[in-house]
Amino acid sequence: MLRAALFAAAIGHAIAFRLCPVSGAGATRLASRVCEQQRLRLQSLRRSSALATMMSMRGGGGGGGGGGGGGGGHTVEVYTTSGCKYCVKAKKRMREEGVPYEEIDVNEDKGGGTGRSEMSRRAGGRTSVPQIFVAGEHVGGCDDLCREMEEGTFFKRLEAAGIKLKEPERREEEDEDEDEGGGGRGDSSLVLGPQDGILNFHVPADQLGKTSVVELSSNIQKLVLDMFDKYLSDDGRAIKYASLARSREFSEYVLQASNLRRPGLLGEIASLTTEEQMAVFLNLYNSMVVHGTLAVPPGPSAAEARGSFFSGKSGVIYNIGGHNFSLDDIEHAVLRGSPSWDARSFKEDDPRRVITIPRSRFDPRIHFALNCGAKSCPPIKLYTAQNLDRGLALATQAFCESEVHVDLTSRSVRLSKILFWYCKDFTPQQDDDHIAMLRTLTSFLPTGTEPASALEQLLAVAAAGDEVSIQFSEYDWSRNEEQS
Repeated sequence: MLRAALFAAAIGHAIAFRLCPVSGAGATRLASRVCEQQRLRLQSLRRSSALATMMSMRGGGGGGGGGGGGGGGHTVEVYTTSGCKYCVKAKKRMREEGVPYEEIDVNEDKGGGTGRSEMSRRAGGRTSVPQIFVAGEHVGGCDDLCREMEEGTFFKRLEAAGIKLKEPERREEEDEDEDEGGGGRGDSSLVLGPQDGILNFHVPADQLGKTSVVELSSNIQKLVLDMFDKYLSDDGRAIKYASLARSREFSEYVLQASNLRRPGLLGEIASLTTEEQMAVFLNLYNSMVVHGTLAVPPGPSAAEARGSFFSGKSGVIYNIGGHNFSLDDIEHAVLRGSPSWDARSFKEDDPRRVITIPRSRFDPRIHFALNCGAKSCPPIKLYTAQNLDRGLALATQAFCESEVHVDLTSRSVRLSKILFWYCKDFTPQQDDDHIAMLRTLTSFLPTGTEPASALEQLLAVAAAGDEVSIQFSEYDWSRNEEQS
């Protein structure tokens, strides 16, 4: 049957060219499109053949997108969190293959307070999401899942565990088609670009809400996480910015951001604890990057526009309690404590300095929580005063797992460019001592974890007087936008 199907696909390939008398560039584009369509069709047929055994097992068990697996220990478990593009990709791949799974949200603000620690214990110390288990056996993350699916190993795991497949989920249509019913479309008259020099201008002054600053910033960040969950591309690696800009979720976010202009809000922020202030501005920074990227294209992805994007010259500014704040203001003047050597710090007589985090309370781990809208940035998370320390610890470990690459044979380490730009923030003497920076970074990591052990061994080599090579990867500023 497979041979017949493949033959039919090949015939269809040939007929397509016979029925479309197009020449020149049009013919080239048509040929390319038809070839790609047939390649995907043939790939699908081959995969279907490889899964023939599993298809014969298809039956009841598990309803809905997540659904339970087979009960008891015979389940597929997926540890996830909001705003994680790789979680979205993994879940979508499983639904498209008909794999029933149980989703465990490790986000502490949604009732999963012990979820991540349990996941880390089961996954051998890994803290990044997703982490996937079949009948209690660890598969790995998203890339591991995709590789095992291509090789067929994942389906053998399911067969051995007696987990039956369901009817595969049909691929979702593009958001433009889904919005035709009107339910998902936002305010089409919404002006995205800056007005009067700010982004959060949409609500009239006499209609601003009275929500507390902590609740307001939390509401804003949750809206951003929901937007990312819905408007990530099918492969989980890009955002559908065009669809997001027209969405109801983005319209709701813009209205919430306008409430930051409420008079007296800056004084409320100044009265908060340091932990509360840090959580508020981590959330606001990440939210503002999303808003600015949509409102002032091309955002930070273009080198010539990057400086004006972060400085606010392009109009990427939020008015907070009657005072204007750029992304640079939030990151360097507020969260980094206005370091004396940085020209982006607030001056001593700046009224906004009242909310600057004291440099003595500065936590360099914020660099692993700020998302600047580029592919090399850490993922967006939700922070509160209650989960701040643990959240930053997890963000640091996850960042190091993906961005710190130690080669003990060559006595070298390759790091994210973030650690080059902000080396002074990680050294006791606030200098450019890269070895001291590595010591600080290691101190942030749990003992015994893979990145910590590798860094400790490398530091031991340096302490013995041997030369250690420290290299920094180029930063990928390209925007993670889905290409049509």
